[in-house]
Amino acid sequence: MRTLLCTQVRPEASAVMTFTFADVSGADFIFRAGQFVTLKLPLESGPVWRSFTIASSPARSGQIGLTVKAQAVGQATRWMHERLQPGMTLLADGPHGRFHPGERPERPLVLASAGSGATPMAAMLRWLDDAGIGVPVHYVHCGHTSADLLFREEIEAIAGRRAAFRLDWLATSVSGRPDAAGMRALVPSLADADVFCCGPSGFMAMMREAHSVAGGESGAWHEESFHPEAVEDAALAVTAAAAAGETGFAVRFLPQGIDILALPGETILDAGLRCGLPLASSCRQGVCGTCRLRKLSGEVEMHQDGGLFDDEVEAGEILACCSRPLTALVVECA
Repeated sequence: MRTLLCTQVRPEASAVMTFTFADVSGADFIFRAGQFVTLKLPLESGPVWRSFTIASSPARSGQIGLTVKAQAVGQATRWMHERLQPGMTLLADGPHGRFHPGERPERPLVLASAGSGATPMAAMLRWLDDAGIGVPVHYVHCGHTSADLLFREEIEAIAGRRAAFRLDWLATSVSGRPDAAGMRALVPSLADADVFCCGPSGFMAMMREAHSVAGGESGAWHEESFHPEAVEDAALAVTAAAAAGETGFAVRFLPQGIDILALPGETILDAGLRCGLPLASSCRQGVCGTCRLRKLSGEVEMHQDGGLFDDEVEAGEILACCSRPLTALVVECA
């Protein structure tokens, strides 16, 4: 854990702001482009942990910038936009995450995003520019209008210095939403590049199809998403299980020594939050790894989506957001 000092708040676009932070200890931030940090936000209803991708370049390690869009149903992002000011401090964990191109990519890159999914892509492009890495890059970004195309002026300036960078900006209110066939035509390097994709689920599904049909290797596809759909799915699972007369399971959290009851069909994360435990989480889809726990005893049903490696699962690591108890459990918080 580290304490961060907010040093600057800067508007980027409608409902989008960049918050700059320094470590109060003066320590640098060591991370890779595309990783995220998890902040403890002091909402009036109680503290919550939320993860945000670092938008700044790892080559500029004295501070980090988090570009955040205020969500219509997101209390955390609205609090940041309405309350977070320079001079305030927040507790943070990280950086974390596997959504990054490594230490020095050698293959061509396709960076495809929509909406606020531009944040990790901007971090990667800024880092490539700072580090003088000259691999070919095709940067594709979709926004509703031209005013919604994040970081456009800066990224065009970077591309102007780099002959191997190609940019495509798509304002969907003018050109319509792209489809897989159109994206294959727009990005002929899909089959041969390492592809990083971030954005709404529909956009990522389209890009995934385009990459697959183009003949891209599965290992060259990388995606990241943070969506609330899993919250609704969890609520439906709890309702269905309760209606079927199923009973819940006891879950003990160590080292706190706190015991809770997970309701029928409820994930460990939802059960913990319902009982007031300040568990860190973000994507709620088993992608980001923020909510990892170590299972000391008991069994769970877990449907993760890349947040853990196989050896971590074998070692007892689980993700609270997508793990439902099958027996009584004892878990250890990080």
